[in-house]
Order: sequence, then C-alpha cells, then structure tokens
Amino acid sequence: MHSCYLLLVLASLALSHPAPRQPRTATASQLACYNTCVSETMCIASFPDGCYCQNNVRTNCSSRCALTERPELMSCEVTPESEIVARDMAVEAPEVAAEPILLNTGFEVAAAAERESFARCFSECTESWFCAAQWPESCHCKNNVKVQCMESCSGFGGLRLVLDSCEE
Repeated sequence: MHSCYLLLVLASLALSHPAPRQPRTATASQLACYNTCVSETMCIASFPDGCYCQNNVRTNCSSRCALTERPELMSCEVTPESEIVARDMAVEAPEVAAEPILLNTGFEVAAAAERESFARCFSECTESWFCAAQWPESCHCKNNVKVQCMESCSGFGGLRLVLDSCEE
C-alpha cells in the first residue's frame, strides 16, 4: 500500500515539474557545448531562487553555444505547496558584479561525492543569511552571500557561480 502511494506521489511530482528538454534542432557540437556549459554551473539549492538560476543558466548556455531554439525552462511559480522559510535577521552586503563568475577554471570537475559535499556546504551557508526584501539591495545582498559562501566552502573547481542580474 505504501509503495503504491509513493509511486502516485512521485508520478504527480513528475507531471507537475517536468524535466526541461534539450533543444531539438541543435547540432551534435552545439548540444555538447550546451551540456558541458550547463553541467559546469552550480545553482543554489533553494526554491524559487535555484529554479530561476537554472533557467538563467540554460538561457545563457543556449546563447553561448549558438542554439537556434531556446531550451524549455522550468516553471518557478511559487505555489502553496512550496516551502518558504523566513528569517528575521538583517544583513547588509556590499554590491558585487551581476555577471556570472568563472572560478578555478583550470581544474577538472570533482567527483560526485565532492560535488555533494560542496552543495551541502553551499546550501547551509546561503540558508544562514537573510537579505531584506527591498529591490535592488536584496539582489546585491543575495549575490554577495553566494560569493561569500562559494569562498567559505572552498570554491568548486570547474563550476561557475551564477549571480542574479540586479539591473532595474
């Protein structure tokens, strides 16, 4: 009974959040470029920020690899089922560049265990900060938190940190 229920829950999640598909009209070299570009980038593991980040990565990689068809993007709509945790701490952060930063570009991408360890550290670090919800200061604050957490988690060779655009 429990396994049947679990299967129904997983099926409903798969239908409500389908995996984005790759562009159909791309050449093999364009797809290789796109797949490499997307796999080299790390996004924060939170919703909806991580969703927006992944969509930005897909869009930027699509442009960088000269794809003629835009990849399918995920829906980042916040629904009642989404869990959003608020903290009542105030943090002031200096402004940082809004463009993605390529870190440690000469290194091979680490093994899966190292990637998971880094992702856990990065997620815990970013979740320990709160940025006031006032545009564009909150955007600059979040970008600064991402940079600080990337540095405190010892960076991650070969992955790019994608920062949000804070232009008005």
